[in-house]
Order: sequence, then structure tokens, then C-alpha cells
Amino acid sequence: MPAPLPDGQLIIRRMTAADVPLAMQLTIQAGWNQLPGDWLRMLDLEPDGCLVAEVDGTLVGTTVCCTFAEIAWLALVLVDTAFRERGIGRRLVAAGLQYAEDSGVRTVRLDATPLGRPVYERLGFRPQFELSRWGGTPSGSAVEQMRPRGVVEASHAAEFEPLFALERLATRTNRKKLLQRLFAESPPVVVTGSNGLVESFLTRRPGRLSTQIGPGIGSRESCQWLLWRELNAYRGQPVIIDIPVDRTDLNTIAQQAGLTVQRTLLRMYRGGSILENPEMFQISSGAELG
Repeated sequence: MPAPLPDGQLIIRRMTAADVPLAMQLTIQAGWNQLPGDWLRMLDLEPDGCLVAEVDGTLVGTTVCCTFAEIAWLALVLVDTAFRERGIGRRLVAAGLQYAEDSGVRTVRLDATPLGRPVYERLGFRPQFELSRWGGTPSGSAVEQMRPRGVVEASHAAEFEPLFALERLATRTNRKKLLQRLFAESPPVVVTGSNGLVESFLTRRPGRLSTQIGPGIGSRESCQWLLWRELNAYRGQPVIIDIPVDRTDLNTIAQQAGLTVQRTLLRMYRGGSILENPEMFQISSGAELG
């Protein structure tokens, strides 16, 4: 096993836009789905929380820590394969945690891959629940769901406010700054009830390899239809979806559409416990967003 790097040889600093091409090299090396725009989005949302590791002036690792008041999301922990098992990932995560602490955060959360889980456990993260990452090209015949009463595409800022409130109830986190950015990039599809109130929404964003479907928030029944609609809209095009393993209905729809489970992710936390509302949190935004 390679020896850990001496403290003076490894430098952890703030990421800049000039680092994005090198960050993309790590993304491609790891087979992850991010585009340059995903890195730039994080730099816009939390510039001081985006960090890189350098060895002899070469970028060898990344992480981001995005804060939402007292809750933070840690993501995009990547280490060059030539420098793995030398303590770089652990030190990047520790730097992200220090940033969260300095920001007054009481809870840090993340989605761990099997490779990253041991690192996070040693740093005090605890498991909460598993998500299945479904991927592939929709081509099967998922059973059509009953169409909800009202379906619209929200496109104006005033229409987003009820969605922010709904998502806050589902995630127990005020992620308005993130959703504003996602909705500006790709307007969500919204389901309203007979009373005119928002029941659910679902959006998506492009990726390097596949379109990432999510987040999907709201009632189980209307989210079933939204997922069915989205998979039919992307028939013949690669997609990925992160669904909690206990959402049997949504996992069944993904399977019927011809997708397969590519990996299992483990949602973890450090600090004060916070957990999504199981009746409203249906589809994740993806491992880098939660």
C-alpha cells in the first residue's frame, strides 16, 4: 500500500473556474456523469466550499461542501487513481467538514459509494438509508400510471415558491438556492390537485453520460405518474435515477422501463440527525446534490 503523503507535499485550496477542466478529467476517469456546468453550478452556489487537492502543483482531488443554513451536503469527492490510498480523500473530506463547522453547520450529509463508505465511517458518518441508482435506456413497457388532475410546466419564478416550500417539507432542509438554479436550467413538471395546490414536481438535468432524473418530490401517486411520463419522454436515451430502496412502486416502474440497478448508494450523516419525510421524498437529486 502506498505511504500517506507528508503534510507539506499536499496542498488543499479553494477551487476556481480554471480548475474545472482538470476536475472533469477526474470525473471522466471515475466514470461519473458530471458536465463542466455541474462544477460551475457548485462554484456559483458555494465558492468557498469547493476545494481541490494539489501535489507538486498538479490537481489530484476534489470535494465540495454546499451549505443550507445549519445543514450541509458533501459531495464530488474524487481522487486521481494514481494517488489513491494515500490519505488524500480523507484529508479532502476533513477539509470539507472543517468548512462546514466554520460555517456554523450542525449536520453534514452525503451519499456514499461502496468505495467511499469506509472513509466516511472513520470520520464519524452514520448510515441512514439506501438508494438504488437505476440506469440504462428506457425501452420497456412500464405500466401507464393514472394521469393526475392538473399537469403544468412551471417556468416563472413566482410559480417556483410553492415548490420550494414542498421540497422543504420533504427534505427538512431549505434548499431554495439550489432549486432556483436547477429550475432555471430545466423547468420542472408540476402536478396540482383539485384545490389548485401543488402535489408534486419532477425535474431533470443533462449529464456527460446520461440524463439525471430528479429531484422528484410530493405524493406517491402523482410521482409515479411523473416518473412514468419522464421515462417515456426519454425512451431510447440513457438516463439515471436515484430512488430510495423502500420506494417499491417507483423502483418497479424503473425496472419495467428496462433500467437496471447500477449501484447502491448509502445516505449518511454526521452531527445532528435529520431525515427526509418518507411520504414526500421520492426521487433524489443525485449523489452530488442529495
